[in-house]
Amino acid sequence: MKKYWLLMALVLFLIPSFCFAQTNAVISFVVTVDNSKPVNDYLNSSTKIVYNLDEEILFSSHWTDTYEGLDTYKFETNMTGSFENDTSASFTDGWANVTKIFTNPDYEGESVYYRFHAIDVNNNANVSNYGTVYLESRNPEYYAVSQNTSTPIAGEQVNISSKWTDNFNVYKTVLETNCTGAWTEYEIQYYNTINAWSEHYLNTTDCTNVFVLWRITGYDNATNTNTTSEYSFTII
Repeated sequence: MKKYWLLMALVLFLIPSFCFAQTNAVISFVVTVDNSKPVNDYLNSSTKIVYNLDEEILFSSHWTDTYEGLDTYKFETNMTGSFENDTSASFTDGWANVTKIFTNPDYEGESVYYRFHAIDVNNNANVSNYGTVYLESRNPEYYAVSQNTSTPIAGEQVNISSKWTDNFNVYKTVLETNCTGAWTEYEIQYYNTINAWSEHYLNTTDCTNVFVLWRITGYDNATNTNTTSEYSFTII
């Protein structure tokens, strides 16, 4: 009987602990908010100096992104005279590549600025620093200067020709002559082309001098100039 009561006392002591024991479990969730901007680690162009209007240039930029990845990019430049963005394009393994041909001859002798805009898949955006490309400034060049006669008859027209070229554009040529006694601009022709064939016509009826000197000055869009040697003819 004594053993029975000892057993019952032990059971009554253990039951509350067993029945009301609790296990507290904590479930944790880690939520990461992606507000990291894309990072630009490379910016370059295939050339730093553009020598010709029709020269093709490759602009490249490389980007990395911390979380979900890169989405699209835009290329921005002021090569047309004001800053403009291209339409969006997709990255290729973090690379943004754009090929351009400069078509604005008025920018000869100027620096053109460019940069890339990047957006990741969570719409975080960033922009690279500016890069620059310089458009080489050169004077127009001439060759094949000629006149159709060196002894025109009074009243006869003298045909004066020359060929001109410029790395961007030959804008105009001006025939200058002293046929009235002082040097004046006799005739102007306009081109707006890289290579120009200049044909000027001088009417000897406009001349008071018998011995006439002439020369041609060429201009490009950046107002660079070049002038031929002086040539002459004698009116008979």
